[in-house]
Amino acid sequence: DAYIKPGVMPDGVKLTNATGAYGLALSEHMTAQLLAIMKKLYIYYDNQNHRRKIRKLLLLFNIATLVCKSEKQYRFPFDIYKGETGDKIKWDIEHIHATADETDEADDSMGNLTLLDAQTNRSYQNSTFVEKRKIIIDRESKGLFVPLCTKNIFLKVYSKNLDSMDSWGADDKRDYIEEMDKILKVFFDGRFGR
Repeated sequence: DAYIKPGVMPDGVKLTNATGAYGLALSEHMTAQLLAIMKKLYIYYDNQNHRRKIRKLLLLFNIATLVCKSEKQYRFPFDIYKGETGDKIKWDIEHIHATADETDEADDSMGNLTLLDAQTNRSYQNSTFVEKRKIIIDRESKGLFVPLCTKNIFLKVYSKNLDSMDSWGADDKRDYIEEMDKILKVFFDGRFGR
């Protein structure tokens, strides 16, 4: 009754009543929506969608790097990436500098993210940069696929200042983003003649 008082609703708004028509279905839907809001599932959905886009960008960066930088005609191993070689590989977005490091806040910026298989990523959890580099080099020495740009990060190929080979800092992140930007521009300019 409060809604029909003058001034509560704008002029021209018509109220209807569907009491009983969809009671159970509507109540189940509203209960599900309420639980989703309480559990903040919308954030999870947004993060998952965002993570897919980041994973695609990191994949593109790896492909563009091979196309733009290779003297020989190296090809990206899509069969391995897609898990068509018998090994079902899942890919994660790796935090280069561990997010649970007690000395720093979590860093989900693009300059701190790279592509890595889920098994390796989860195995070394929040190891230091040096420990992660050892694992990446070990995987590579065993002939296991490590995306080129991920390997380059841990070898600090993108870093202009190599004074600190044992950490991934703000300058490294900036240099990495600059290289990503440069490679993607060269790739798209070359492919589409801009």
